Amino acid sequence: MAQKIANQFLLPITTIKIRKKKIESKSSVDAINETATS
Repeated sequence: MAQKIANQFLLPITTIKIRKKKIESKSSVDAINETATS
């Protein structure tokens, strides 16, 4: 039972972390592309 509750909390946290990482890597790639093109 406790594990089920823990999973409900951990799942959103991990998805947010993954999403943040994807956004961060994407923005850094965009920044590199901008400096390369300008």
